[in-house]
Amino acid sequence: MGFIKDLPSYKLKMLDDLKDQGYRLYLLSNTNPIIMKWALSSDFSEEKRSLSDYFEKLYLSYQIGVVKPDPEIFEFMIQDSGLIPSETLFIDDGKANTDMGDKFGFKTYQPVNGEDFRNIFDKK
Repeated sequence: MGFIKDLPSYKLKMLDDLKDQGYRLYLLSNTNPIIMKWALSSDFSEEKRSLSDYFEKLYLSYQIGVVKPDPEIFEFMIQDSGLIPSETLFIDDGKANTDMGDKFGFKTYQPVNGEDFRNIFDKK
């Protein structure tokens, strides 16, 4: 799980800042129970917080039974959360996933691996 442990703390702070500004945050992830056991523990962050502390709800492929970019997982998340795709920014590092997000009407952003994309939230 080294690739996950290298998550810069500023990204978690960014999530907290967005929540503090009133944004609703969801995670849609292709993952598995082994990774999630760790991610949902207090070992996830230096602050001893779990991944679920940063999001309103986690949509996990192994629980839903479908993986991104299958349209069914997007439909499930939209129905369950009540979010409006045209008012929602979907960030994902996979082109097939952002392409599917586009098809559902999401605003999408695909960061380059390791990119600090906090600037996309700067108010102009």
